[in-house]
Amino acid sequence: MIASVYKYVGDPIWDFFKDVKESTRNVIDETLLKTERIKEIEKPKWVVLGEDGKPIESGDASSLLDSLPRVDVSKELSNSKLIEKLRNTNWKVKKEGYDKVEEVMAEAKNWILPNGLSELFGALKAGLVDKNKAVLKTCL
Repeated sequence: MIASVYKYVGDPIWDFFKDVKESTRNVIDETLLKTERIKEIEKPKWVVLGEDGKPIESGDASSLLDSLPRVDVSKELSNSKLIEKLRNTNWKVKKEGYDKVEEVMAEAKNWILPNGLSELFGALKAGLVDKNKAVLKTCL
């Protein structure tokens, strides 16, 4: 999951992992090095005409990326029931929580607003030191 978020957010994600152990940061770093970031999108190959029949200028690719609609998933991902699942000691319940996070992100097509996700990242940090490899792998 961290790799999925990194793909779209980039290096600012490290702000959430400042207090993680060095060995865990190294594992995250190795995983993120393998992750291909989405830096820009291709310019459209078609011309969009405005109401007056004139082509609408789209600007450069980075402004197109910034102008894509993003979904506010803070209500779904920061609710207390989900955070409790992610912090539960039972690995099956944790896995359910991580699966729910993946489902919400997939529904938003991974174009999410970063608003109100600090509790989620706190729970994800806790998952990075989990002894269960299935949970750890899902968290990464």
